[in-house]
This record gives sequence, C-alpha cells and structure tokens, in this order.
Amino acid sequence: MDFRCRLVYRQLRGATYVAFLLLVCAVVYAKNDSAAITPRYVSASGSDVFNCAVNRCRQQRTNVAQVTDSSKYSGIVHFQPPEVIARSGGLTIERQRWSFNAAKGFAWRARTALPGKVHVAPSDSVRSLSNFLPKDEGPWAVINGGFYDVDGKAMGVVVAVGKTFHPFRRGGGSGIFEVTELGPRIIHRNHYKPGAYQALQSIDRIIDKGGSLVNRRDDGKSTARSAVVLTDTELIFIVLAQDESVAGRDGDIRLIYTSGYGLPLWAFSDYVLHSTQAREALNLDGGLSTQFAARLARREIRIRSVGGTINALVMRPN
Repeated sequence: MDFRCRLVYRQLRGATYVAFLLLVCAVVYAKNDSAAITPRYVSASGSDVFNCAVNRCRQQRTNVAQVTDSSKYSGIVHFQPPEVIARSGGLTIERQRWSFNAAKGFAWRARTALPGKVHVAPSDSVRSLSNFLPKDEGPWAVINGGFYDVDGKAMGVVVAVGKTFHPFRRGGGSGIFEVTELGPRIIHRNHYKPGAYQALQSIDRIIDKGGSLVNRRDDGKSTARSAVVLTDTELIFIVLAQDESVAGRDGDIRLIYTSGYGLPLWAFSDYVLHSTQAREALNLDGGLSTQFAARLARREIRIRSVGGTINALVMRPN
C-alpha cells in the first residue's frame, strides 16, 4: 500500500472511530436523560445551554465563558413541580424534588402574599430553632437566621421591633433583609440606614433585580442551604438538603451530615431564581444551622439540625 493509500485509510479509520464514539455517547446520554428528574430549567444564568452527550458540559453557544470540567462548577439543576404539604389562612407549605449531577434531595418552602407579616427573633446566644417558635397555633413559619462568629455572636446587624440587638458590621455580609414602612426588601449593606422596624444582615445576597449575583467561582462547596426570598407577589422561606442528609419523616425531619451534601452556592442561587421567579434573595446560615418550622391547619412541620442559630425570621400571612 503506497503512502497516499495509507493516508486515506487512516483518515477513514479515524472518522469511523469518531462517529462510533459519538453514537455511543448519544445512546448513553439518552438513557441517562430518560431516567432523570424532568428538567424545569437550565442553569448558567438562563442563557447557557449545555449539550452533555460527549463531554457532559460542552457548550452549544460560543458567546459565553467556557466552564471548567470540575462538577462543582458545572451541571444543571432539575426540579419537579412543588407538592403542597399544607395550606391555611394565606400560608402555604410545600416541598420540591431536585437533582444536580449525581445529587438528589428536597427543598421545603413557606409562601405567603406580600407584604406578609415578618419579624426578626433575636438571641444573645446560639440556640436550637425550637427556642424561637411562637406558642400559638398559627399559621406561621420560622427559618434560621444569619451567621454567627466563633464567640457565638451575630456577625451583622439585628433589629427587632425597632430595637437594635446587634450593630451593623461591614463584615457581616453584603445583604440585609429589612422591613420598613415600604414593606420587606433585601438591600445591599451600602444602602442600609438605621430606622428599620426589622433588619437582619447575612452572607450574602444571591439574587437582585431578578438575576443571580453568584458566579461559578464561589468555593464550590455543597451543603444544606437556606434563604429568604422576595418575588413580585410573595415572601418565601426556603431550606434545601440532599437525601443523604435527611432522616426522619411525617413532618419531623432531622438533617445530618450536611457538609458536602446539598448544592454549591451558585447552583442554589440558580435553583431559587428559576423555581420561584425571585426578584431578591438573601442566603442565610445553612449547613448545620439549616432549620425550618411551620404550624398551620393543626399540623406542625419541623426540619431540625444538629447545629443552632443566633436568630430567626418568623413569617405570618397578612
């Protein structure tokens, strides 16, 4: 076989091999895709569409930044329609199934129409969420609050019923949830002015003006998450955990092994944005502090964790 014949032969053999690989990848992708949770959105700030048939994260579009191969910076969050657990007096509690790469879990949400009635429950020490729960029959929902330091003190401003329990600190987080005469809102710390009826600072704002503020170069750490969210019409509390973290059932859920299980912050931000149509959202102290409780319609739902919280947010319907 002369040189030209050998060259043609090699080219044909290479093309056949590539075609075979593409066929195998397409079959594998189709099989995996059919077993996955039905996707409700594609992450990556809404415009990045990924074809995962060959490299799992090869972009179809060229006008966006290339994503690293590391799974903590890539992937698509899928979620099912939410399931209503209880509804009474203007407050709705629901849960939603999600998946991200190989991880799967649930998110639990409390929702009420704006402006709602929300207040900060302060504390001078780290405590279990049970210490912040109202005593009445509801309807109400409670979620863990902001971060605390190594001395067990709040890291940012805490204001309840017009009284300041902890001062504003620039290092306490970029976002502040506050309630003024204008109603609830989430602002950047640079816009904070004393005088709010309720205020809670946390690390960090994750959504503003209907767009995610978190890029894919956060620490990439997966963990249980919590957030307070404002849409154009609703106030929402969200907690999220991976299946491996969840123990218990029938309204009394315990979270264990939260570190390394859940979503990285950028994926959590994308999930919140697309599952709620959020206008603003503030990340709260997740991980071992991820906690949630609600009481309505003679039913109580609790999501406990082995950690505590330095404060909490309490929601009631209008």
